[in-house]
Amino acid sequence: MVGIRQDLLAGVNRSGTEYACIQGWGIFDGPNDATSVAAMAAWHVNAVRIPLNEDCWLDINGVNPAYAGSSYQSAVQSYVKLLHQYGLYAILDLHWNAPGTTRATGDGREGR
Repeated sequence: MVGIRQDLLAGVNRSGTEYACIQGWGIFDGPNDATSVAAMAAWHVNAVRIPLNEDCWLDINGVNPAYAGSSYQSAVQSYVKLLHQYGLYAILDLHWNAPGTTRATGDGREGR
């Protein structure tokens, strides 16, 4: 097809954004700066999976406001922009979630 580009994704998981905020101690677990992204780019990956937390994104269920809502969203958005500057795709994955007032402390499959 004309004008359609296909890319084979070869990527890494950037764990931390799904649990640091709900545990109350941050947004990322480990470096999330240009040096760390440059290192990933040097590995010849082209995609980075960023697992998200529903409660942190929505600022609900008692998440520390320093790590939730607009703070969390801005940090994720800045990281995605940084990945794009290095030519990397960002795969946003709503990974930890839970119904209603239940805190999103896992991927929603606990107890099944």
